Amino acid sequence: MILLSSLKNFVSLRALRGQKFRALCGSPILLLFTALLISADAPTNYHQDFQKSDEGFLPEELLVMNGKFQVVKQGDEKFLQLPGEPLDTFGFMLGADETNSITASIRATNTGKRFPEFGVGLAGAAGYRLWLQPATSELQILKGDNVKATKPCEWKSNTWLNLRLQLTKQNNKTTLQGKIWPRGTDEPKDWTITFDDADTAKPTKGRASVWGIPYSGTPIDFDDISIDVVKP
Repeated sequence: MILLSSLKNFVSLRALRGQKFRALCGSPILLLFTALLISADAPTNYHQDFQKSDEGFLPEELLVMNGKFQVVKQGDEKFLQLPGEPLDTFGFMLGADETNSITASIRATNTGKRFPEFGVGLAGAAGYRLWLQPATSELQILKGDNVKATKPCEWKSNTWLNLRLQLTKQNNKTTLQGKIWPRGTDEPKDWTITFDDADTAKPTKGRASVWGIPYSGTPIDFDDISIDVVKP
């Protein structure tokens, strides 16, 4: 039962949509045991701005589920980049299972009427996600693959945005709260979007995650990734 529960946290979003399971090295079992080894020393508090990371590589504490993420450099800045091709759902995990807050800066571009999608997640790959849908100008909270809350959200191509997702449990209710704001500006005091999950008094534990789908065929960039454990 422990192995099955852990394995669920490493299923890709594409698999959640009823398509074929995909994992590194072609072996979900290998990925599972790699994850178990890493999670033994995984931090609950962590920040990565990639400034000290080697170009062309990925920090070893990030567990890629799908995709060829690597550190790139533009001018004096370094960040993590997902290529614009091939087209699929790509993501990586980080931190310990107890992590309940994640923040990341994400930048992407559109190509004509083709728009990327991206977001951050908590409670494993099959858990909750704060998801931006530029094509429909919506910010969403997802549970698994189901949309649970939406808010209008205008998106500007080739602009860094901060996304923050927090999960708290209080009075037998799980609450998801999300924010989005331009990088370089003050974090808003109020949450942009909220979802109270009455169906899950005990949320499934799982690691934080970061996701991107390059529908536009152009790279998606990630930077300033932070995770934490916060109290209600």
